[in-house]
Amino acid sequence: MTRPNKIYFTNLNALRFFSFFVVFAHHISTAVMPYLIGHPYLSYYISHLHLDVVAFLGINLFFVLSAFLITFLIYEERLATGQFSFTKYYLRRTLRIWPLYFFIVFCGFVLVPAFKHLQGIQYQETANVWYYIFFISNFHIIYLGEPFSPVLAVLWTAAAEEQFYLVWPILNTIFSKGREIILFLILIAGSLLFRYFHLTNGREIYFNPLSIMSDFGIGGLIAYMSFKKNRLFQFLSGLSKGIIAAIYLCILLLVCFEFKIFHYSVLYVFERCIWGLFTGFIIFEQCFCKNSLFKVGNVKLFDELGKRSYGLYCFHQIGILGAINILRYSTRFNFSLHQLYTEPLLALSITVVLAYLSYSYFEMPFLKLKNKFGF
Repeated sequence: MTRPNKIYFTNLNALRFFSFFVVFAHHISTAVMPYLIGHPYLSYYISHLHLDVVAFLGINLFFVLSAFLITFLIYEERLATGQFSFTKYYLRRTLRIWPLYFFIVFCGFVLVPAFKHLQGIQYQETANVWYYIFFISNFHIIYLGEPFSPVLAVLWTAAAEEQFYLVWPILNTIFSKGREIILFLILIAGSLLFRYFHLTNGREIYFNPLSIMSDFGIGGLIAYMSFKKNRLFQFLSGLSKGIIAAIYLCILLLVCFEFKIFHYSVLYVFERCIWGLFTGFIIFEQCFCKNSLFKVGNVKLFDELGKRSYGLYCFHQIGILGAINILRYSTRFNFSLHQLYTEPLLALSITVVLAYLSYSYFEMPFLKLKNKFGF
């Protein structure tokens, strides 16, 4: 982290990229599975890569990281100015999230259907647009089902983020002056209780913010500990390479045996909280540990891509659909095993290009304006 001109954690951009990439890997794997019907060995191999679990870990990382950073910035603003500006905070969040978010909503409800009609394909989006306009699409999935277009489906995480952004500074103001830890523990305990009472409802467990809020509590707890530089911070930041390697091994084993450990048992209640603690450790280790095995931010490509991770995430389903359509109408790549590597590479390339163009020519003016409301 560098001070005092701007709060910047060197390795967070790279972590954002990995959060995107594992979600992309899961979605592209489901896209290529239809090509493997005649190849049972490859189908079995890909289906046992645990990409769905890794994608879940990526979304956990996304939420915990956001809570950590936003909470830390709130503390820093209070320290630097003696107060917290709600107006500037909401303006910063709006200028960062809304422009690209609503462009993707426009793509999902207008451009994608228009493109399908040009192809002669009957297409009608089943989602209710108002849920997307008001950032409650996660509740749309819970109560009305998923949208027809995968372009819109990915926006539920942005909706959950906005719900968090809306209430987080208010809660941090109520639970200030030494009561911060109470807030984080309430969120974690409340999430566990909610999951316990909705144990058989997978959509509530996965998409409801009351289930997700343990991620925000853990992220806030890490921010508080890191900001205060307390004894626990001093202990964890000095962990040896051996202990750090052992924790990462535990994460790997948990990915491999996740289904056997959590599902069909009461441990499913604690699943999100456990993943949140592990992803929280990854964030802490990358930002503060002195004996890290490797700092992902040292790879400049990851850092540069991570700066555009919001665009990468928002555009990746468009990239996948683009790759599918290009290969479908190409005479060079008919139904074959070429799709196993061609489609993912093409989809990722399209996604990266769209994210770079969006960041440079669409998002950047809003980001420059956002910086004017810093502290």
